[in-house]
Amino acid sequence: MQVVHLKEGSYIWAPSKRNPKVYRWQSLEEETQHRLFVSPVVEGQDTPEEALEGIKSKLHQEAVHKYHYIMGLAGLNPTTVHHVVGQFGEPEHSFMATFETFEPEKMELAACAMGLVSKEPQLGVAYFERIPRYRSQGMITARIERPLSEINKAMEQIQQKTGIYGWTIVPYDGFFEVVLCANTHQLKAAGNHLMNVLKARVKRKCGKLHYIGGDTREDARKEYIKRIKNNTGPQAKRFLRAVAHNVPREEFLG
Repeated sequence: MQVVHLKEGSYIWAPSKRNPKVYRWQSLEEETQHRLFVSPVVEGQDTPEEALEGIKSKLHQEAVHKYHYIMGLAGLNPTTVHHVVGQFGEPEHSFMATFETFEPEKMELAACAMGLVSKEPQLGVAYFERIPRYRSQGMITARIERPLSEINKAMEQIQQKTGIYGWTIVPYDGFFEVVLCANTHQLKAAGNHLMNVLKARVKRKCGKLHYIGGDTREDARKEYIKRIKNNTGPQAKRFLRAVAHNVPREEFLG
C-alpha cells in the first residue's frame, strides 16, 4: 500500500473501514504501532536530502534486501519500513519497521538475525511493544525541520540531562523524525527539550522497549546466535545461513 510521510503526520492509501471497496487516504498513526530497530549511533549528512541520498548506496541496499528477507523468513509482515540515518555503509546498516501486531518470538528472532547482517555484528538491536496505559515506559516521536547537526546537539544535551542511551533518526523529504524510547521521567524531559529547543512536534505513546545485545560485538554475536537457536531449534540454520559471514563455521556442522 502507498504511504506518504508529511511533517504533520503519515497517511496510507487503504480500504475504508465502512466500505472495503472504497479506498481513501487515512492517518497511519505509526506511533500506535510496534517497532523493530536496527540502529547504531547516529552518523550521517546534515540535511534530509543528503541522508536520503546515502540510502542509495549499493552496500546499504544489499543490507536492506536481507532485512526484508529475514522478516519474511520469520513470518513478519511490516506495515511500513524506514531507512534510518546511519553510516549507510560498513560496518553497520540502520533500519526500522512498524507492525500492527506484536509477535514477540518472531520479533526477537528477526531482530537477532538482522543484528548479524552488517559486516560486523550490531552492538544492539531492539523492538518496541506498544502497551496502552503502560505508564512506566514509552516512546516519543518528534518531526523536526532542522539540520542533523542541530538535532544531534540537542540529543547530546538530552543524554547529559536524562541519561538516555540511544535513539533513532529517520530522514524524510524535508524533515527528520527522532524516535526515542525510555522511562516516563526521561521522556517528559526529552520531549520538553525537543519542543523548546527545536520547536519539534512531539507525540508520546506508552509501551516497553526490548533490547538485545552485548558490551562488545563478539558478546552481541554470541547472544544473537544463542537466541536464534533457542527460538527455532532445527530451523536455526536457515536464519544463520542468511548471515553466515558473522556465524562461526562450527554452527553449521552436524
